[in-house]
Amino acid sequence: MALGASSSGNFSKKYDVFLSFRGEDTRTKFTSHLYTGLERKKIKTYIDEKSLERGHEISPALLDAIENSKISLIVFSENYASSSWCLSELVHILKCQSEINQIVVPIFYDVDPLHIRNQDGSYGDAFVNHEQRFADKLDMVAKWRHALTTAANLQGWNSQHISPEPKLIDEIVKDVLKKLGRVSSNNTFKSLVGIEKHIEEIKLLMSHNYSSNIGVVGIWGIGGIGKTTLADAVFSLYFNQFERCYFLKNVREASEKYGLEKLREELITKLLKEEESLDLGAPSIPDYIRDRLRSTKVLIVLDDVSNSKQFEYLIGDRFSEDERFDIGSRIIVTTRDKNVLKTIEADETYEVKQLDEDEALRLFNLTAFKGNSPRDDDYVELSKKAVRYAGHNPLIIKILGSHLRYLRSPTKENWQMQLEKFQQVPLEDIQDVLRTNYDGLDRKEQDIFLDFARFFNAKYRDFGQHLSTSKTSSSQSH
Repeated sequence: MALGASSSGNFSKKYDVFLSFRGEDTRTKFTSHLYTGLERKKIKTYIDEKSLERGHEISPALLDAIENSKISLIVFSENYASSSWCLSELVHILKCQSEINQIVVPIFYDVDPLHIRNQDGSYGDAFVNHEQRFADKLDMVAKWRHALTTAANLQGWNSQHISPEPKLIDEIVKDVLKKLGRVSSNNTFKSLVGIEKHIEEIKLLMSHNYSSNIGVVGIWGIGGIGKTTLADAVFSLYFNQFERCYFLKNVREASEKYGLEKLREELITKLLKEEESLDLGAPSIPDYIRDRLRSTKVLIVLDDVSNSKQFEYLIGDRFSEDERFDIGSRIIVTTRDKNVLKTIEADETYEVKQLDEDEALRLFNLTAFKGNSPRDDDYVELSKKAVRYAGHNPLIIKILGSHLRYLRSPTKENWQMQLEKFQQVPLEDIQDVLRTNYDGLDRKEQDIFLDFARFFNAKYRDFGQHLSTSKTSSSQSH
């Protein structure tokens, strides 16, 4: 049975957090303190105040509260599994994770995750009782077991690793705020013109089984087409399904500025959640660091990779027995050069193509008319002319739309004159510029870029002036 329509999206959820816990274990202690910490940060949290268990069937109101929460925090304690109510609640929470991408975070409070994963210790004793009590419903008991194993394998918090308790609660609250920010970002992405079809395609590629333990999905296309935005949207969608995640932006530019060694240190420091930057040395990684990474399921985005050496240095050899990350890890690579994806032997490649005409016009209307379609037929034709000139490229469309919107005198005549000026710079030249960074262009290409930038509004003109000054300084230093 599918979840209700009311639970289909995170944006309109009634609650930020749903708290699942065993009342007699933690209600007046840890869970109460955690609830207070969440509420203090204005995180709207559902907590079952009644704690009245009526068999294993949970109430429709509680089911609705679970479905209408963005995040579920499960407080596993010594006697959690003795409650059929808690176990049924857990099954529904994991169903929400599977069907509506709810974020689920386990908290192991004074209990070993292995006892939960393997159902031994007090958890084993609880299931001896369940199998006797529900001898005619062993399929339900099997679902409870599977739910515990699944939840225990999720990345969460362990009270035995972080103390004292106020520090643990503070860390959990910070993590919840961060995750809520990602949920908000994901809903923002869904409002972007044309992106949902791309997200669905990438989701399909992400779900494939790969010959190596680490799956690499490559996203390529010309500059300004939306590769980074798409990768960020997918990252927001999947980050809660991995133990560690990191989005490394502008690899090409950052590697030129800081060097690959610094980028690798940044990546691994963030993945291991170290407070201070790790000094890894070059070119090999210390064994103790390698061992920690090898047991970690990661999601990494390498944004704007320009050559295979960058990938190999940052990720390592994923086909060797000494590979760097755990089974099920995923690496997303964005690049302007399809050959990079061939060289690194990406498992899947996806080309981000230009917007279709309807999408291009919608985006243009968002920037030029604040989302409203023009009523004047002349403006409609000018809009079509603008998106045709832009080659349906999102970045160029937004630049054109913003420029025309903020003209001092945005008359049809001025629009026509501005578009004629833009057309003096061939689209092919602009797209060529977008394929590379400014510093990598020759003198003629830089002039083309500046010709185009000269027509932008004040912000873009300042950018063009900055580039022009940089170009002059650079030519004088050689």
